Amino acid sequence: MHHLEHLRQLGLVDKDVHGQYTIRRDIRVGVLRMFVGRGRLMVPRFLFYATFYSSVTAALTTMLLGYLDWYSIVLLGLLMSVCVVLWYEALKIWREQPFPEQED
Repeated sequence: MHHLEHLRQLGLVDKDVHGQYTIRRDIRVGVLRMFVGRGRLMVPRFLFYATFYSSVTAALTTMLLGYLDWYSIVLLGLLMSVCVVLWYEALKIWREQPFPEQED
């Protein structure tokens, strides 16, 4: 009760007339800051960046197939390395998800 009252004073929970506590707002701390979503559906923030840069890399690869100069190859190499890093970070954070999906 002490901790719930402290949370109520901080404005994070509400207490009704029956003494039931409810969450007022969603607070993300620790590893949860790296996720986007609500409730059970949470995905890492890096997933959006990884998807975006993977699409850009795929689109540029198809557009530059006829113009493979050294700077096109360098550009595609840099974009691919960015994609690898972003996908690695997204998957690493996804594995650290504190609430693994459970089947009901």
